[in-house]
Amino acid sequence: MKSFSKYMNALPVMPDIASKIVSIPEDNIDISFKELEDLIKVDAGLTTKILKVANSALYARQKEITSLQTAITLLGFKTIKSLVFLVSASNMFKKGKDQGFYQYFWKHSIITAFLAQNIAVKAGFKRLADEVFLAGLLHDIGRAAMYQADSELYLAVQGDEDERRVFGADHKEVGEAILYSWDFPPVYVDTAREHDSLNITSPHKTIILIVSAADLLSGHFSDSPLSETDDEMLEAFMMRIGLSKDAVDNYLKNFDKELRELPLFRECSSLFGLK
Repeated sequence: MKSFSKYMNALPVMPDIASKIVSIPEDNIDISFKELEDLIKVDAGLTTKILKVANSALYARQKEITSLQTAITLLGFKTIKSLVFLVSASNMFKKGKDQGFYQYFWKHSIITAFLAQNIAVKAGFKRLADEVFLAGLLHDIGRAAMYQADSELYLAVQGDEDERRVFGADHKEVGEAILYSWDFPPVYVDTAREHDSLNITSPHKTIILIVSAADLLSGHFSDSPLSETDDEMLEAFMMRIGLSKDAVDNYLKNFDKELRELPLFRECSSLFGLK
């Protein structure tokens, strides 16, 4: 793996507590809910925001969630892990959140995460729903690093080939290196590297296909209409996870409205001040 220290150093530093939590592998969770609670509650700001977002995730409950232990028990480790990343990222990028790039970047990342989760459930992969959510949030992290390193130059590039020509690497390579350096589990590293490709070498192929489909669909909801090539790729991704062209049409017509009615989506968007 190439070294991209220039881009890694350009990103804000992830808080130590968040880094410890999100780097715990999902397939080897040897941490109790109590230990997880103890890790989070050291940071009062993180605790407050986690509870706020958790209450949005479980908005149908009659009683408000006021303890981390209850939130962790009801939502589960993987969901809490995603929320920790979201809250931490909203703090890490607070300074530039009103910039056009970050407004687009976080809108795209959050919509991709919710789409990926929905697609996983519809395609019969409910067990992967939490993993694809976080993978969706993280898939384009390389773009943020490249923008932080040279915002003016990055805004002028168009597409992966242009990234490689101008920067000597594309956002997928940079994203892979960043998540690897942050000790994220391999599934997220691999998704950053191989999303939007049909030639997947990772053992986490299904997750990468789901995130790839969500990524293209998200572009449609982020003011980037699908090109003919995108449309063909999207159909190929959906077909490989067992969903038809009708499913694509349904997402394009209906998902935006469904999404905006979700309290959790609204809460996640508000973390980044998305308009």
